[in-house]
Amino acid sequence: MYMEHVWLSGNLSDLSFPFLLFRLWKNRLSGTLEIGTEAGHAMDFKNGDLCVRAQRFSDGDGMFRLKEQMAGKYPGVKHAESLQDLMETGTFTPEEMWDTLQTLTAEDLIPLFDLADAEYAFNSEHGWDEHEILFYIPVLDLILDGIRRMTNAALIAEHLPGQEATLKPLFPEHLKRIPWNPPEIYLYHVIKEEQRMENIFASSHLGQRETQKNLYAFFALGVVGLPHTNTKNYEPLEISQADIYHLMENFNHIFESIFKYISKEIGPASLNVLEKCLEDAKPSLSPLFQNLLFDPDGRIEINSVPITSAGIPGRQLRQVLVQGLNEILAAEILAVKKILGNTHEAVLIKNLGKIIGWN
Repeated sequence: MYMEHVWLSGNLSDLSFPFLLFRLWKNRLSGTLEIGTEAGHAMDFKNGDLCVRAQRFSDGDGMFRLKEQMAGKYPGVKHAESLQDLMETGTFTPEEMWDTLQTLTAEDLIPLFDLADAEYAFNSEHGWDEHEILFYIPVLDLILDGIRRMTNAALIAEHLPGQEATLKPLFPEHLKRIPWNPPEIYLYHVIKEEQRMENIFASSHLGQRETQKNLYAFFALGVVGLPHTNTKNYEPLEISQADIYHLMENFNHIFESIFKYISKEIGPASLNVLEKCLEDAKPSLSPLFQNLLFDPDGRIEINSVPITSAGIPGRQLRQVLVQGLNEILAAEILAVKKILGNTHEAVLIKNLGKIIGWN
């Protein structure tokens, strides 16, 4: 289920870790993601990719774990107190050091993929220059590796549609950038042929557990989705028109706040900015949003979203609406970043947090 508020803060029970990573990457966000685990996890991002600064290994715990990782192969590191000290031992090359740092960083994140319930928050107030960054970890690679190593089968199954669902293969620009292995490529072709979930499981030679895991990866990476098409014999609506109106109004309150912020900075061109955001987002939106309009205050005209004739069951309609509204919201925040810069983006997100009540 998708979040009903700004997805930059919430709980992994609503937006699981790999899906959250993908959204940060897709929207090219910069800042720090904090996960409320017992140990406390913080990840830095620049333009959507995970970036690692030297500071990560400057405190006691980070340096201790790094030396622990290297001690077996390089006994001379035990007295080092900094990255510089480690290099001064002369027992390994910079490339070996960087490989170890990357491996250690990625390993620290793998347990988060199996985490079913934890608060998280993304703070975009921070930004870093390139000279502060040791290296980047490609997010698409990390997502795929993390899901491959997941052990929480219940979490995976919970985020997959039912056996009666029909999948739609997608062809995003990043599809060829993902380092698929042969079994994953095989299953992707099965989906293109079968599409219906029960038929995919019946045809797949990977077995149920691995087929589920691969499907979860496909959804998380945006290469398959649920078709937003009208079909007959849908189950009755489970969401009232009043609930839908309330949901739309909650988002409209946020959209109006963004419009006011942009208007204060650039004036009458603000509505054009929002309309451009909408056009850019439409290829990934449900047909429900294809004729969407903004009013002069930057709010969505509710009548321009044909909810009553959508023919979508309640449990899916709510998900489709929230997903689409969040996509539009993310596009507007990204536009603020592109037009006004990182500082304005950070101020806007902080203001929205106060409105919604998560900071």
